[in-house]
Order: sequence, then C-alpha cells, then structure tokens
Amino acid sequence: MAKILYMWLNGSIFIAVIICFRHFFFRQLPKRFLVFLWIVAMARLVLPIWITVPWPMAVSLQSFSVQVDSRKTSMDVSNTHILPEHAEAAMEQADKIPKPTLAEYNQIKKFVILIWLAVAVSIAFRIIIRHIRSRRMYNLSLPICEKTAVEWLRTHHSLRKVTLRQSELVRTPLTYGILRPVILLPSGIQFCREEFLCIMEHEWIHIRWWDVLVKYILYLTVCIYWFHPMVWVMAVLLNRDMEMACDEEVVKKYSGSFRETYALILIRLAESRQKSMGLGDACFTGQSEIEERIGMIMKPKKYSKKTIALALVMILCAAATFTAAAKNSPEEVNVSSEEKEPDTDREAEDKTSEETNATASDSEAGDEILIEENEEPDADRKTEDKTSEDTNAVTSNAATKNGTPTNVQIAKLAEDYIGAPYIFGGKDLSSGVDCSGFVKAIYAQMGIEVPGDIYGLAGCGIEIPLDSLAAGDVLIYGEQNEDQQAELSHVGIYNGQGKVIHASNDRDGVKVSDYDYRPISKVIRILE
Repeated sequence: MAKILYMWLNGSIFIAVIICFRHFFFRQLPKRFLVFLWIVAMARLVLPIWITVPWPMAVSLQSFSVQVDSRKTSMDVSNTHILPEHAEAAMEQADKIPKPTLAEYNQIKKFVILIWLAVAVSIAFRIIIRHIRSRRMYNLSLPICEKTAVEWLRTHHSLRKVTLRQSELVRTPLTYGILRPVILLPSGIQFCREEFLCIMEHEWIHIRWWDVLVKYILYLTVCIYWFHPMVWVMAVLLNRDMEMACDEEVVKKYSGSFRETYALILIRLAESRQKSMGLGDACFTGQSEIEERIGMIMKPKKYSKKTIALALVMILCAAATFTAAAKNSPEEVNVSSEEKEPDTDREAEDKTSEETNATASDSEAGDEILIEENEEPDADRKTEDKTSEDTNAVTSNAATKNGTPTNVQIAKLAEDYIGAPYIFGGKDLSSGVDCSGFVKAIYAQMGIEVPGDIYGLAGCGIEIPLDSLAAGDVLIYGEQNEDQQAELSHVGIYNGQGKVIHASNDRDGVKVSDYDYRPISKVIRILE
C-alpha cells in the first residue's frame, strides 16, 4: 500500500512539472519530446520500479519529524503526571478512549480497496465495450484499391503490415490496431492528391511512433488512477501533443502550398468529425485545439540541434529524478511518530518517576523538620510511602500498556537493521541475512536462541490468532498445497504498527512491508 501511495505522489509531482514545463516552453521544444515526457509519467504511475540511491536529505527529514513528535509526546505525557494525585485518574480516562484495533484497520483498508477496485473495473468495462462496438463498425469497411493509395503504400515500408480501408460510418481519418495497423478513411469525402498525401502521412506517423499503443497505456493509467484529477488532465494534453507532433512532422516533410492544403483539410474534417471514438484510435482531428494546430502549421518553427539536445537531456534528467527513490524509502523505511511511541512513553515515564522521586525527597526533608519540631513523623511517612507506591503502580501500568518491554525492544531492534544486505542462507546482519536468518539474528542479540529455518521457527514459541498480533511477534507466510499441507515460504517480525520487517531480496535487503502483503500461514509469539 505504501508503494502505491509513493507512486501516486511521485507521479502527481511529475505531471505537475510537465504541465508547467509545457506552459513555459511549448513553442521552444518539439512536440514529440512532450509526448516522451507524458510516456515517462505514465510509466512512473503504472510500473512499481525505481532506482534506489542514497539520499541523506530523506533520512534527515525523517529523523527531524521523529524528534519533533517525540518532544511533543514527551511534553504531553509529562504534563499529565505533574500532579501525582491525578495521575491514576488521567490514566483511567486515557484507557477509556476508543482506539482502532488491528481488525478495524484491516476492515477500513479492505473497504477502501473494494471501492477503488469497483470504480476501476466499471470504467474499464465501459471503455472495453465502447472499443468492441467501434471495432465491429470498423470491420464493415472496405479496402481501398485506388492507384494513388496503392502507390503510397508501396513507398512506405514497415515491419508491420499496414492496411488501407474506407467506410461510410466514420467522418474523419483514423488509425487503429497495434500489430496490424489499419488506416481508415471516410468514403463519403473526396480528397485531392495533396489532401490525401497529408492525411496519409499524418496517420503513418501515428503508426511509426506506436501512438495507438500509447493510447492503450493511457487508458490503463486512467482506469487505475480514476480518482486523480491530474491524470485526467494528462489524458487531454497527451492526446493534443500527440496530434501536434504528427502535424509538425507532416509540415516538415511537405512545405510550401501543402501547408495551406493541410490547414484547410483539418478545418474541413473538424466540422464533420465523429463525436465519439473508440479506444486506441489515433484520430486525424482528435481532441486537440484546432486553432492551436492551425497556428503551428502555418507558422512552423525550426528547432536547432542544440535545442533538441537540450530537450533530450531534460527528458533524461526528469526520468532519472522521478524514477530514483531515496534509500530506505518509501517502503523500506516507514519511520513515524507512531513507531517511536513505546520509547517515548518510557522516556516520559522515567521523567515522571524522577519528578515523583524529587517530590518524595522534598517530603522527606520536610519530615525531618517536623521530627525536630513536633516529633510526630510516623503518620506523614506512611502517607508518603503510600503515595510513592501508588505512583509506582501507575508508572508500572504505563510501562506494560503496549506489551512487555522486551517485545517492543525486539521490534525496535529489527527497525535498526532496515537496509541490511540480503544473502540467501546468511545469518550475519553485517554481511547479509535471509528471512529466517534475520529473525534468528535479531532474537540472538536479545539473548534468545531460535531456529534458523522457517519450519523450525513455525514449531517454536506459541501460536496465537492473527487478531492478537503484537510487536515482536513472528509472522510466517505460506499457503496450503493440494494435500492441504502448509508450504511455508517467508518469515518476518511484526513492528506493532501494521507492518512487517523482513529480509526480502538481493535488491531491497531488509525492508518494511504491509504485514498482510502475502498470505499469512501462522503467527508465533516467542516471548510471553
């Protein structure tokens, strides 16, 4: 889940950067480079792949947020215990506050995922139905056998077989098909030779740059990120830039009087264009601004080699920037104030104990004065002892509130080794560990010996239900085979905050994932 959110945030920033870049440098750069940028943005949204690089700023920001949250929590807890006589009442009131359980968290998560999936499937279903209807209509078309079309097709070679067809059911030229592309022309409109060459060259450029495939990827991105308005903006701008990129290449090849002919046929077809197009159709008069396209056709801009080289460098830099991720981020390190709460609570309790001891010392000094003056210290000393016992009891309850300190320490120790290298069969945290070796090494540092293999871990400790999962417990993953026997495949340590710390693979090493990112076979508690 963290990986999807990271892709969504990273892709959103990338789209915003492209929109700003397009606004300020639209006339200075070839439109095909803008299409490349949109393709990189879609890849960033769809493909869960990034290059892991060291990024000290990410670590410093995380540590700074942890320090701020820790100070805030420490101040809040210490203020609660300023008056010992109200400490117990404050703790009882805090315990009455309803807190979301692990089961409730899972229910909310499943509900959100269900809504997202239902809407995504609905949008995909509507697009596919529309595409099927369009393809059925296109199949009613007839092949073009005119001499001009045959000669043009003979001079344009491609590894893919290109077919020319015509139909009365379409109102504007379009291209469909990926492996076997088809250029479909309206049969109800007559074209002169210049108009025909301009139209065919425009559609040929769509085929040469695989624009139909790009549109399929665009529709997939829209289905996945239907809730994201920036993705819908990207869909409109990508279609527009794709058409203008083809216009640029047509004008570059056919100059002179062809420009006026090209602009006139564009206006002519725009007046009678089809209102709805099928999925993956590269349309001659697509969803671009006609005035903007005509202005670019009549006033073409020549791009120097330096401009093209600069644009290429900018694309590579943008792709590298938004493909690279900080080491131990976003999934490998999920350091938050919630994960630091056990240590913060202990610090606050230690501070409260010191204040209580200081209060007791002041009371003892006052007792010595009363001994000299009144010689009646026994009753006061008993009262102070009782107050000290009550305060210690409150502190003890706070210390055991989130589980035993040893379990919390195991989870915290596992967090300290996030980013450690992965080696199959390894059991040394410095040189490398695998999943079971990581669990064995962490518990060994706490003075607890556990088996170094998955099935050995599954047989030790006490098996507990998933609803009772707590920090320090061992999660064992696996599925049942055809013989209804458990096939165990992976193991990790639960951190108490809905995540599991585990040695994943050679690329990621020890990292953090959602605790239920794969099927759970059983949960083992080593310590009581």
